[in-house]
Amino acid sequence: SLQTALVMSNYGDTICVAQGTYKPTTGTSRFISFTLKNGIKLYGGFNGTEASLDERDWQTNTTILSGDIGVPGDSTDNSYNVLYCNAADSTTVLDGFTVTGGNADLATAPTNQRPKNGGGMYLVGSSQAGDTRPVIANCTFTGNHALAYGGALFIRTVLGVGATPFLQNCVFKNNTADSGAGVYKEGGSTMHEMLVEGCVFETNSANSGGGFCFKNDSGSKTIMLENCQFFGNFAPVYGGGIYLEVSNPDSKMEIRGCLFWQNHTGNVGEGSSIANFNIVYSNGLLIDGCRFIENYSEGSGSISFIDGEIHVNKSVFISNQAMHPQGNSTTSGCFTVFNGSLYTQNSIFFNSFSNMGSVAYIEDTYDHGIKAVFNNCVFSSNKGSNWTIEVFGINADLDLHNCIFWNNSQSSTDKLFNVTASQLTISHCLADVPGCDAIAYGPVTCGPGMIYNQDPLFADTAIGDLHLHPCSPARNAGSNAIVDSLGIATDLDGNPRIQEGTVDMGAYETPAYAATLGSTTAATCHGQPNGGVAINVQSGCGPFTVDLGGASTVSNSSPIVLQSLPAGTYTLAIIDAQGRADTVQATIGQPDALVAQALTSDVSCADGTPGSASAQANGGTPFSGSGYAYLWSGGSNGDTLGNLLPGSYSLTVTDSLGCTAMDTFSIGTAGDLEVDGTSTAVTCYGDADGTASAAPTNGTAPFAWLWQGGPTDSTLAALPPGTYAATVTDALGCTGTASVLVAGPDSIILQIEVPNLVCFGTEGAQTVATASGGTPPYAFEWATGETDSVLAGIGAGTYALSLTDANGCTETQEIDIQETTAVQIQDTVLNASSPMASDGAVLVSEVMGGTTPYYFLWSDGSMGQSLLNVPPGTYSLTVTDSLGCEFAFTFLVDFETATNGAVHRSFSAAIVPNPSGRGKGAVLHLNSDQDQVIEIAVFDVLGQPLSQGQFAGSGKFALPDVLAAGMYWVLIKNKTGGHLCLRMVVL
Repeated sequence: SLQTALVMSNYGDTICVAQGTYKPTTGTSRFISFTLKNGIKLYGGFNGTEASLDERDWQTNTTILSGDIGVPGDSTDNSYNVLYCNAADSTTVLDGFTVTGGNADLATAPTNQRPKNGGGMYLVGSSQAGDTRPVIANCTFTGNHALAYGGALFIRTVLGVGATPFLQNCVFKNNTADSGAGVYKEGGSTMHEMLVEGCVFETNSANSGGGFCFKNDSGSKTIMLENCQFFGNFAPVYGGGIYLEVSNPDSKMEIRGCLFWQNHTGNVGEGSSIANFNIVYSNGLLIDGCRFIENYSEGSGSISFIDGEIHVNKSVFISNQAMHPQGNSTTSGCFTVFNGSLYTQNSIFFNSFSNMGSVAYIEDTYDHGIKAVFNNCVFSSNKGSNWTIEVFGINADLDLHNCIFWNNSQSSTDKLFNVTASQLTISHCLADVPGCDAIAYGPVTCGPGMIYNQDPLFADTAIGDLHLHPCSPARNAGSNAIVDSLGIATDLDGNPRIQEGTVDMGAYETPAYAATLGSTTAATCHGQPNGGVAINVQSGCGPFTVDLGGASTVSNSSPIVLQSLPAGTYTLAIIDAQGRADTVQATIGQPDALVAQALTSDVSCADGTPGSASAQANGGTPFSGSGYAYLWSGGSNGDTLGNLLPGSYSLTVTDSLGCTAMDTFSIGTAGDLEVDGTSTAVTCYGDADGTASAAPTNGTAPFAWLWQGGPTDSTLAALPPGTYAATVTDALGCTGTASVLVAGPDSIILQIEVPNLVCFGTEGAQTVATASGGTPPYAFEWATGETDSVLAGIGAGTYALSLTDANGCTETQEIDIQETTAVQIQDTVLNASSPMASDGAVLVSEVMGGTTPYYFLWSDGSMGQSLLNVPPGTYSLTVTDSLGCEFAFTFLVDFETATNGAVHRSFSAAIVPNPSGRGKGAVLHLNSDQDQVIEIAVFDVLGQPLSQGQFAGSGKFALPDVLAAGMYWVLIKNKTGGHLCLRMVVL
């Protein structure tokens, strides 16, 4: 039996239990229970075929632990406790069972002992083993009862040692007790938190804590309820869903992600969902992410608490009410607070009802200085005979920030709040009243950011959707300082709290404005402007302006549909009515271009076969089977066309979407005529005596000629050089062409090389003639009779040449040859002083004529301009100019016999004294037998003139007295060329 297996089990054992019903005893002793021993894992839900734990189906294979040990259906003889657990650690498991029929109703038992508590299961801590911490999962506790506490499950702390089981995915249904019909936890723990996760508390009933009751008088650890459901539980006095009684301020309860639905209390009850009674002041209750729907109290509040502090975050309150059946006064459909503070944010209060404070009634009986704070909350469609929120107490404060109050009705007042003898501070809120004076009875401070009598534009109040419409005036109208100071990072939906720089009023943050591409519609045909784009706009306030890059359009709603667009990529700017902007990039596609092509066969000139064409197409959108429709010019259809003559035609192709493409084509001829072209060349350059002819070598007569320019003869005459094109057509329309070149000689170009200059009086030059163009060979004829291209042995003069080519074409040219002038010199011959002396000289003072520069060569090999220091003798000088022309001169150098001399029958002269002293000038004594002018010049031994002068007749002539010591020459000559050269010595 199961009982035997439990008794025989040891720590670490696993017991798998097949489907069926198991009872603690086969006898009638109500004190016997199944004892869950430490370290034992007890699993139900098997059918007996499983090979592993993972294969079991505990929901189908119901495994029942029943306390109905006596008369079936008679609870009075049932086991007091179906299950008992003491001193079990966290390795202990109860999983996959239905626990039912426990009835702990022994009235004489002590208050917290087994026969009176924990009909389904009694779980107790042990002072020897520490916290009792079994895992209780996938279990259903139903139809259990306790005269005192914990109809389904009683959890007891003993001597400061807690019991903190992990409850997961369990159901507590239709259980009853005086307190905590589903679960009753007595005392906290100093060692471990307790987690209740994913459990359901349904239609349980107790005077206090219909679903769950926690009386905390010890311990410091938190009890956490996460993702649980409380449905239809009832408590006439306190807490239809949960009752929390705190006499130890160190321990806390956190309720997260839970649903409270249709729980209720009786006519003196408080807290249809949750009641929190603090014997000592405590801030031990946190509610986060919960929903409170249609909870009903005949006394006060869906949540009621006394002498404590409660924090509510991201929770929703819908259709909760406090209404006495006889119409007696009730307080608040959502919150009833006595001598405690309430801090609420990111929450919604919708369609709640009460006589006093349809959402909250707060009373500071002892003037503790309590506070009610609502941040980023929404109050809508709440009803009552008095106010939405009512606060009593001299030191009680009500703070409202970033909230929305809309369509709340009070039958006996025109104001939203009653804060008589209290203080209301409100800022950055939207309220459907005309101004600050209409907000409340009592002292009010209206801060900045208030919005009066403007519809907040909720999404859909008919279904309680209080998200803001994108055009809402409450959007981006709150105070960032409030949410920043409180660390409110997300809204009721869990989305970031600030989306567009400024927080919204209310519980929901409107998502940031964004435009996204919804869909695109491709253009029907390639190149047609009939594509489309659909753009989805999130959180935009219409109408919307779409900027297409210069052009714009307006749409009143989303999605925005743009049509008649050609294919391409677009960057679209979408701007809403309040100036928000976003961009979307969309690419509109199009089919490949529909291409039509006609494949042709030309007319065959050889055998007379007519032309034909066949259709080909690709691209576009073909008909099923990859086909297209074809239409030929002239009306024919089908994919081929025959019996065509040369000419122009067209093919139109249509695809399944009606897109069309056209190809124009021509039928020509194959096997063109072969045409030979002949010509005669032009004789001379510039003549027009050529001919051109075109003659077909095949084809069918008759033929027709058409030359470029219009002539229609087979031969053209009197033509200048050039290319002449002829088209010959036969009787079948076959054509051939010939391009005939009529040649012509180039113009004759005659070039004669002419020397620049020839030497004076010589005839050793030559000239060379060259020719090009015309028609070689060439014949040359000079006017001098020579017939060679080279004319040699000529001097200065004019020469004419006539050239004749092979065709008799002529060209003449005349040249002129120039000669240099003769070279002349001015010279003086100085005789030697004696036959043996080498002091003679030939002084050349000037060279004229020829072409400079000049080059000198004396017969003795010297190359100076003058010849110096030579003995008596005959000397020759060759002067060569820059052109190489040479001129020869001969000189006689004689010798002197005295320092005086005479020219026969002309004049005589002597120098006295000679030699003379320096500074004592000598005198020239001159005797002339004629009245003539005598020229006198003094030279140094190098032939350089030092002084000169003239003397008429006979007399004395003073020679220079400033000459340095040395030898000098004195030249005396008359006009007829007679001269005398004397030597003068200065000492």
